Amino acid sequence: MKADGVWANIFRFVTREESLSEMLRNIPLFQNLTPKELRILERVVHIRTFEARQSVFLETDPGAGVYVIRSGRVDIVLNHQTEHPLTLAELEPGDFFGEMALLGYTSRSATAVVRERSELIGFFHPDLIEILNVHPSMGAKISLGLAKTLAERLRYTNTQLRSMWEIHSDQPSELDAERKRDSAQPQDAKRKRDSAQPQETPQPARI
Repeated sequence: MKADGVWANIFRFVTREESLSEMLRNIPLFQNLTPKELRILERVVHIRTFEARQSVFLETDPGAGVYVIRSGRVDIVLNHQTEHPLTLAELEPGDFFGEMALLGYTSRSATAVVRERSELIGFFHPDLIEILNVHPSMGAKISLGLAKTLAERLRYTNTQLRSMWEIHSDQPSELDAERKRDSAQPQDAKRKRDSAQPQETPQPARI
């Protein structure tokens, strides 16, 4: 099962090749920045290239920041390099991942593996702190965009969990089936006892 909607950029609509500034503007974290602020951001972000099957980060690694896929494909995987890995999402250009790390140095909840040669745009926690110090208004916009993004991710997850619960609740559980069997047993036993008792032969009426 994949959960691409949780990880993918749900605000992404443009599919043509975009400039760095255009791609950043289409990321919810940066969508409220002015053209001047986007040019500042261009000088702050880090462009990194990864080869196929290379890990961007591993599950439980300390998180550093968010990555935007400029080109290539990235898989988000649980239990990577085990017998039963679980692919949570298959991301493509315009998608982003790892934004939770902008809140601080939290551990990564999954592994990001590059499926083909990819170019990623990195924006890290120290970058956000520097912008907040030097350009407070710009930093506040990014922080608000981060809060909205995390809220949207959470809302989507809650919707998915609610749908799964509704599907599950419509199906009888094993406990319900066992209770029905238990309640049926006394009635079956009574019917067996009744059938085992000798039947009285009706007597002719006396006149």
